[in-house]
Amino acid sequence: MVELIDVDQSNRIDFQEFFEFIARKDASPTHRSVEDMVAYTFQSIDKDGSGSISTEEFATALMTFAKSGSLSMDDVRELVNDADKNKDGHVDLKEFTEMIEDLMKH
Repeated sequence: MVELIDVDQSNRIDFQEFFEFIARKDASPTHRSVEDMVAYTFQSIDKDGSGSISTEEFATALMTFAKSGSLSMDDVRELVNDADKNKDGHVDLKEFTEMIEDLMKH
């Protein structure tokens, strides 16, 4: 299954690959908008339903799909820190959406 996610075969799953996998995995016969997919992905990661993603929630989601040893907590903290524009220690939906939009541009 990991091989299906690691599209570029880098032995590392980056967030864009993870996002694209989730979008494919739950694609319905009706086409969803990018905004719907981002919101769905956000809600999938926000396990406690707080409206924000903690470092721990991010780690759980990303490490579920990352190859063993390819993603460290420091990597996750860096992702959260980069996305966390208001520096409250969590990523809200707006920040998450901006992060995904930035990733999709690359």
